[in-house]
Amino acid sequence: MEASTPRSPWKRMVGCLASISVEPLMLLDGLGYSNMVVLVENLQMDKVCNVNLNQTKEVCGNLSQHDEVRQAMSKEVSVFAMYNGIIMAVIPLFFILFMGAWSDKYGRKVPLAVATTGHLFYSLGYLVASMVDTWPVEYLLFVALLDSLGGGTVSFLTAANSYISDVTSEASRTSRVGLANSIWFLGGPIGTLMGTYIYQAGGYPVLFGTSLAMYVVSMFYIVLVLPESHGPFANVQKLEKILPPKQSLRLRESVARVYGIDKKKKDLMQTKSVMKRARNISFGTMIKDFFNPVRLLDSFRCTLKQREGHVRLYILLLIFCNLLRKLGRGAYMYLFTRQVLHWQASDYGLWVTYKNILATLGSLAAVPLLSAVLKVSDNVLAMVGALSSVFDYVLYGLVSEDTYFFMWLAPVAALLVNSCAIAIRAMLSKYVSPDELGKVSAVLGALDGVMPMVSFSLYTAVYHSTVNVFPGAQFFFGASANIFMALVFIMIMMSDKVGKYSVYSAEPVQPKGPVKEKSLVTRKDSSWLYDEDNNGKIRLATILLSSVNFSIEAPMIESNYSKSLDTIHEEPEHNNYADGGESRSQQQQRNGEIEASDIEHDNIAYVNDSS
Repeated sequence: MEASTPRSPWKRMVGCLASISVEPLMLLDGLGYSNMVVLVENLQMDKVCNVNLNQTKEVCGNLSQHDEVRQAMSKEVSVFAMYNGIIMAVIPLFFILFMGAWSDKYGRKVPLAVATTGHLFYSLGYLVASMVDTWPVEYLLFVALLDSLGGGTVSFLTAANSYISDVTSEASRTSRVGLANSIWFLGGPIGTLMGTYIYQAGGYPVLFGTSLAMYVVSMFYIVLVLPESHGPFANVQKLEKILPPKQSLRLRESVARVYGIDKKKKDLMQTKSVMKRARNISFGTMIKDFFNPVRLLDSFRCTLKQREGHVRLYILLLIFCNLLRKLGRGAYMYLFTRQVLHWQASDYGLWVTYKNILATLGSLAAVPLLSAVLKVSDNVLAMVGALSSVFDYVLYGLVSEDTYFFMWLAPVAALLVNSCAIAIRAMLSKYVSPDELGKVSAVLGALDGVMPMVSFSLYTAVYHSTVNVFPGAQFFFGASANIFMALVFIMIMMSDKVGKYSVYSAEPVQPKGPVKEKSLVTRKDSSWLYDEDNNGKIRLATILLSSVNFSIEAPMIESNYSKSLDTIHEEPEHNNYADGGESRSQQQQRNGEIEASDIEHDNIAYVNDSS
């Protein structure tokens, strides 16, 4: 193989721009969500006061002078918030578990489109509710239901991260996942600031209309621009523009087919077997398959199944660490600042904007720098993020009227706090195969959605018992969770030193002979196919048969294949052994060679060259 020449900075920049896929969608979603999220609660309170309590706008605009109305409104709003929170948290839990396994079979675009459609109806519902003054606040529960049926924000981020994992190599995955999530986080401070000015200029209709327009643009981007990255509908011709460049291999047909390389350089998804599968999939079949209870079991079965070495343990530890991460970020921050520093809403809003900007800059610049440039491992990156949260919360716990500056110093210590979530998702994608990523990510996302309710209960107990003595105790509770998480990452880092394992299943004891139970050669690229000591000659091919759960290692005649795949003529696909004679495949097995073209294509497990 020829040594690859380093590309110029200009070509690298062009390559980065050409590889853009789901990032614009994440920016639009982050902006649309943050643009209205602050004022959604404001509209809910207006509905309770004006419609449910039948008060005038003058009374509702001056609640400080009407204590009875304010207390009654607080009770009504708390009841509504409870039901609204249940709808927004519980329903997406089941949706994600079904959709995760479903996306492994049919692709990632549909989950992205469904989640975006839910956001679209959410903004549309609030737009209509803001224009119809007679609607009570209970109507907004139906609006929340529409968003939840699409899976909500958790479903969107789960599908988006799975998409990124599909189109990136292991080497660039952490930086790409970090970049995409940072872009979504960037929508937080920008969207919040933008929403404030939009509301002042045009009120609720213009505010919710702006978010609605962003989600409409997102839908057009998904349908018309974004190529499918996985499943029978994957568009490889479009994906070639965003996939990382692959090494050019000159292989015999059997190896080319096994590793997803078409010898005539045609679209891989245009092979007869794949096209036949795609034609046989109807919309009704996809809908019926989504509601199959087996999908729910598949997600947990895939997450808990035995794997080679300690891979299953690592997967469960990563999911557990993600739960600890959510547990360590659920403190009563606003009430704390009101109690200790006597801040008003405007002071707190300014601090939140400052904090979010620093966190976004950290994940947008520092995480790619550590991962892509300094080659810091995912384990170290996750541990750094956990320790960053520890220092962050310890500083919050030390805040008092005399040490108020710790409130502004703590976000600097939390500069890399988002790197933990980014590294967890990147590591998880490297421990499982592409066909399992949606299932495992679904379990991660579902538990991720449940944790706010758990952390809310725990922090409520801690805060209420310590608020009169030491209000900062809640932050030391959060810091302890992050310390435990950092220790788990250290344990993974010390035990997972091999770095090579089968992502498909545990490797059983192998019998003697060429036939072995399902095995997989783990690699970062295709260099293992070549004998470096023998002028680049191909020395071994492994054919993976997914349906019969074994593989055959067939030694190949060492010959330098100088002809490109374009010059090799494809052999016709037919079997002439119906009369009971010896099949051609059996003859080739006897001669020590097996051509993948003689095996039913649907049984071949295609392996992405970039892993």
